Amino acid sequence: MDSRSRAVVAAVAVVLVGALLLAAADLSVATSEAATDTTVTTASTNDATADLDGELSLYVHGDAPEELVTGLVAAFEERGVTVERIDDLDPHHDTPVAALAVDDWQLSWRAVTADADVTWRLVYSPGNTSSFDTLLAGETGVTSTDENPYVLAGTFHTTDRTTGVVTWPAYRRGVAERSADAAVEALWQQLGT
Repeated sequence: MDSRSRAVVAAVAVVLVGALLLAAADLSVATSEAATDTTVTTASTNDATADLDGELSLYVHGDAPEELVTGLVAAFEERGVTVERIDDLDPHHDTPVAALAVDDWQLSWRAVTADADVTWRLVYSPGNTSSFDTLLAGETGVTSTDENPYVLAGTFHTTDRTTGVVTWPAYRRGVAERSADAAVEALWQQLGT
């Protein structure tokens, strides 16, 4: 192999390695058109209310992108709430509980355009999770009881169209953070905290 062939092979190798590193990096020089539709419903018994300050237990029902979970934790912590992930929905907790269930998480990505259409639900109670199973299974209608006097259920649908240079990790993280921020803001407004 002559020196010219070696130079071409080296240049191609450098370009390929650079492209692979760029694809794995968290880089975005892009603009996004994103919208999150939120529907939040509450039910209370005997004029019960709930506030959210201090601590929150977070349960993830089924498969959920880690970027969404991380985005939710960050959005709550920005508001002064410490989040601890839990592995099961024991009916009675010492702290408020939120449960996350993802219905649809569709992201498509090309180096200069990306699209997302995601739908997920969040259920909240000050500590009793007895009504969570039906809500996490997709049932509609929020019901409170004397045992569980305040329940909040939210459905969040985010669409996004991004153009520009954006890597796959940056796009996944960006969609999850925008969706999580909108959801926590809607929850925050509903709770009046």
